[in-house]
Amino acid sequence: MANRFVTLSVVLAMIGVSHAENAKLAQARNEIDAVHYDKAQSLLVEALKAGNNTPADVAEIYRLSASTAIVLGKADVAEQYYRRWLALDPRATLSSDLAPKLREPFVAAQAYMQARGSLAVRVARRSATEIEVVVESDPLAMVASVTLDGGAPAPLGVDHRRVLTASPATKPTVFVLDELGNHLRELPVAETVSTTVQRADVAPARAEPQEPSFFTRWYVWAVPAVAGMSIGAAFGVASGNADEELTQMLYGKPFYSDVEELRAKRDRDALLGNVVGGIGVGFAAVATYFFVMERRRKSVAVAPTGGSGAVGFTVSGSW
Repeated sequence: MANRFVTLSVVLAMIGVSHAENAKLAQARNEIDAVHYDKAQSLLVEALKAGNNTPADVAEIYRLSASTAIVLGKADVAEQYYRRWLALDPRATLSSDLAPKLREPFVAAQAYMQARGSLAVRVARRSATEIEVVVESDPLAMVASVTLDGGAPAPLGVDHRRVLTASPATKPTVFVLDELGNHLRELPVAETVSTTVQRADVAPARAEPQEPSFFTRWYVWAVPAVAGMSIGAAFGVASGNADEELTQMLYGKPFYSDVEELRAKRDRDALLGNVVGGIGVGFAAVATYFFVMERRRKSVAVAPTGGSGAVGFTVSGSW
């Protein structure tokens, strides 16, 4: 009898805490209706920190916190709350009659989240007693742990997966929790074993090689290679001719200015020949590399680079 009394007391205490958490959110709503936004902001923070909120309550706390922050002149804080709201509900919208200035943080948050996606979690039975949870997308790093029907929170692995154990006779629900213990997702588990979620200890299938991009085709680099080496050779020939002309000139009695002008031309042509010819040789090396990789059907990536007066390229590939 005593044990039953203790158990009943614990259950009642837990119910009381749950009601207290909901009461904070309810009080915050009342303060917002009374235009007491500073008080509402504090109550919303307390409601979130209390933990154990449902996904709907968490989304509402983020939405109300954002609108409260806007009124208090904290647009950057509002945007952060709106991002979290959109991560949980990517289809969330604001009232169309809201003032444009009040909508700006939400629009900015929408643009940010559209580029990163929303929170996405999958669950599936691996066996009669094993349930695998996979966090496929968590752009704001909101997920801290997962649990099964209110059990002890279990952190995710480095691969964003966790296998939970459940009785085969039950119909469990997976709770996805944040760092405060709030429920971000509540996902029922199918009764039958599923293979839609890949096991963490099985290597993924090897991806088929993709069609090479424009900059990984050898002939794209062969064209500037031929052009560079040809132009470099032309400058080299011009420099050699100028050197021979200078030698012949020195046997006579040339003017000093003519000698200096011819020397400058020779040196300039020699420099241009070396630079342009060297670039052509570099392009030829890349063209040869891609030709060989194409024969071997390897995937290669290349990107042009530049800076400090120099031009070059970066090549990466797999062997």
